[in-house]
Amino acid sequence: MELLSTQLTNLFEKFQTISDEYSDYKELVFNDYNLELAEDSIKVLKLLNNGRKVWSMTKFKNFIKGLNIDSNEENINKLINYVDNKEKAEFITNSFEKILSSNSKLACCTLGIMLNDLCTNEKNITQGNLVILQALSMMNDFDIINFTHLMIIRSWGKSVKYNQVSSQDINKCAKKYNNDVSDINLTIQLLEKYGLIENEGEIDLSMDSDDIDFSSAEYKEKHYFNLLSKKLFEYTKKIITQ
Repeated sequence: MELLSTQLTNLFEKFQTISDEYSDYKELVFNDYNLELAEDSIKVLKLLNNGRKVWSMTKFKNFIKGLNIDSNEENINKLINYVDNKEKAEFITNSFEKILSSNSKLACCTLGIMLNDLCTNEKNITQGNLVILQALSMMNDFDIINFTHLMIIRSWGKSVKYNQVSSQDINKCAKKYNNDVSDINLTIQLLEKYGLIENEGEIDLSMDSDDIDFSSAEYKEKHYFNLLSKKLFEYTKKIITQ
């Protein structure tokens, strides 16, 4: 952890060379969460919660685990090497803030895997990355698991941009992974809200030509995983067993 603390300090310093906006970033972010970067001989991240519990480092460790998913290392050097413009610096600072407010170890690990992908392949930040980041910040461990299992149930074709999720798929997923349909539907609702599932509605008319009063209309809604879901699945499947 001493090495990691030094690397975080180096990362903050690099932020400052990119933009003056990050001159007080360390104090702003960590003070907001009652954190301080210890400068003593141990040099670890500590959380001072007004005399109450000291915050667990579990979420940050899971982020580091995801960031180094392809190795046994425990460092953030790739982040330091990756940051070369304001957009990347902003994305990483936003990611740290999401980690601190997250209620999911798996989401933090997934976020690390996404940043590993960006760093390793030297990718620029896209709007899709921002959407996935926001969704991850709102997902809990159950959501990550439900999402991954549902994506396993629904295999993708090579050129497919959308993948429909039917009630049969949901029931099959619940049965295969010993889950409740209601819990999977909660995850679907969250994914819809944050842009990872899209809806398409249609009205099914049944007209009675003899008596209009016996006619009926039923609204049916279809759910579709989109390409952002497919990208997120590339990350979550690395940590969720099938």
